[in-house]
Amino acid sequence: MWSIVGLVCASLAIGAVSMSANMDVTSAREDIIVGWILAIIVQWLLIEPLMVAVLASCGLLLKWLTTFDDVVILPEAPATKNVKAKPQ
Repeated sequence: MWSIVGLVCASLAIGAVSMSANMDVTSAREDIIVGWILAIIVQWLLIEPLMVAVLASCGLLLKWLTTFDDVVILPEAPATKNVKAKPQ
């Protein structure tokens, strides 16, 4: 998932550089930085809530599927001492 985010950020950076080639230096610096910050905020708002919801859903699913109420606990056999004679 984060590779997709990195790919999108890289493509935005490449697009910003190619846009800046056609703009004035002063306007390019301000417009590109503001656009890049807005793009990062939009990506964060679109992707992060979804990932948190998926993580929480996986956690709940695993909690519901791994119940220990139905597990039968077998009594342990009494321990016996196995003492072997040491050769002398």
